[in-house]
Amino acid sequence: MQTMNVEYAIIGAGTSGLGAYSRISRQTDSLVMIQDGPYGTTCARVGCMPSKLLITAADYAHHLQTSEFFGVPTSGHVEGRQVLERLRRERDHRFVARNLSYVDKIPAHHKLEGRARFTGPGRLMVGESVEVRAEKVILACGSLLDR
Repeated sequence: MQTMNVEYAIIGAGTSGLGAYSRISRQTDSLVMIQDGPYGTTCARVGCMPSKLLITAADYAHHLQTSEFFGVPTSGHVEGRQVLERLRRERDHRFVARNLSYVDKIPAHHKLEGRARFTGPGRLMVGESVEVRAEKVILACGSLLDR
């Protein structure tokens, strides 16, 4: 079994975990960020960013469908396939890619992949083979806590 002793352990590499990492890494090199699952943040992959694109498309469709009231006749037809193609393109090449580009710049010794579980105060098991002993543990994993 491998044991890591660090000042900070950040559980989760989503938006808040990456923000915590950014701030803490300017002050110390004694930290590790633990991520279970793909990098790229839930927000960028399936959360607020893609949903905002859908909401914006719906807003534009609504304006088109009600534009006749203002003397601007139009069909207001929505091409759902094009809306979703744009969403996927923006998600993959802009939102997620930007996050992954940042994660790629994080030194390997600051990243640990696997599910973290507490075994005691300031002690975590990551997977079955790594124990992390941290002075401070930052939970930045949002909804993943219930699994």
